[in-house]
Amino acid sequence: FEVEFKDENSTEYLWNGEWVSAEKKEEIIKNKNGKDEIVTLLWTHVGLVVHREKNLGLALLWKGHSPGVELKAFLNLSKSHSLGDCKKSVEETYFNPTQNLACADKKEVAIYHVGKIPAREKINGGLVRNGRFMPQDWKSTIPFGELPQNINNPSDMIYSANQRPVTSQYKYYLSWDFHDSYRAKRIGELLKENKGKISLDLLKHMQMDDLSIHARNLLPALIVGVSKEVQSENKDFFEGLKTWDYHMKSDLWQPGVFYYWWKQVEENLFIKTLGPKARNAYPPIQHTVDLLRDAFLNSPYYDQKNYWFLGNVKSKEEVQKELTKIITDSFLQLNNRLKTKYGEAFHKWRWDLIQKTVFPHPLKVEAFGRYEISASGSRYAINANFGEHGATWRQIVKLGEDFEALTNFPGGQSGNPFDPKYDNFLEDWAKGEYKKIHFLEKPSVEDKSEVPQ
Repeated sequence: FEVEFKDENSTEYLWNGEWVSAEKKEEIIKNKNGKDEIVTLLWTHVGLVVHREKNLGLALLWKGHSPGVELKAFLNLSKSHSLGDCKKSVEETYFNPTQNLACADKKEVAIYHVGKIPAREKINGGLVRNGRFMPQDWKSTIPFGELPQNINNPSDMIYSANQRPVTSQYKYYLSWDFHDSYRAKRIGELLKENKGKISLDLLKHMQMDDLSIHARNLLPALIVGVSKEVQSENKDFFEGLKTWDYHMKSDLWQPGVFYYWWKQVEENLFIKTLGPKARNAYPPIQHTVDLLRDAFLNSPYYDQKNYWFLGNVKSKEEVQKELTKIITDSFLQLNNRLKTKYGEAFHKWRWDLIQKTVFPHPLKVEAFGRYEISASGSRYAINANFGEHGATWRQIVKLGEDFEALTNFPGGQSGNPFDPKYDNFLEDWAKGEYKKIHFLEKPSVEDKSEVPQ
């Protein structure tokens, strides 16, 4: 929210037509040199002031700053025996942060969007709002029964991968930033293909699945769109791309080429219109992919108006001509970049060289981190590996009388960097090898089997 102060040094701000005083709170920051730093925070009706320029400021209003009773919600969840118990546990006691909560009993299954979310109408949450009065849509929260939820789906399956949980018809505003739905779509594909055959082995395979629907949808359009001259000059290269199965394997060269080509195309499409520093303002990735497919793959959804960013183009042929230039120039740029960095032989451009999977230490001490891990996956695959970020802890639980659970995580059993067990789980994590979770049903340990090393 934009806050208007009386002057550039004042702590009084305009609120409902009157000047009111911001609440001051002092925070003490301990420094290792022994000199404590005192920071004065200003709180307004529309949140904490995080930036000021002259008599204007920016304030952040977040429900997470409001007190909640989340601990009670989790305590109640631990005592739940049914789907109804699960719902009651969070309905009035879980506030923040917003989560997707999956619940199941022997008869029912559901996934709930839980948390206290302001009952806002359709707005652009990426834009600054007027903070000179309290907007009506922050005075109440979305009723629990109107939050996104999926109960006893006819397909007998529920799944989520941080994608947008509602359609454009949903009457409330949730957020402006969700993950693209590629991972969720791939989960749905595999579950449907294997309906009635769900097993621990299948779910291990799914968690390590590295197929990119993003690449599967987009690459055919890029290959059609690139100039015939460039394809002819790089025949072996494009034959290799055409035969790729869209799996983001660590030892393949195609994933890195596709990744760089896509990023270059996206930038070249919008940089003239939106500028070099406006990546957050670019259209959603799936929307851009659909535009390229509509232009080159004989889609029935082609609409001339959608290509406004190309300037004054008046026909599909002109759109294709402009896009071909952008796609071709982008390919030449990525080709030169990868040749310069990794050499002339494109078959040596391994994905694990281009997207390095690294595990820096939380203290940022380089010697304590690990930087030579070969791992597959991408941000658009179920195996969501972004290089420096992604899905780390993996867990599979088989419920019922024959309870069984598996897990793996990229770490070790020791916090001592000089201990061989400091990082002894890293390679297993990268290869998708799991450890059995020991679930103790009694206080005394009767299971004498060896704990995984």
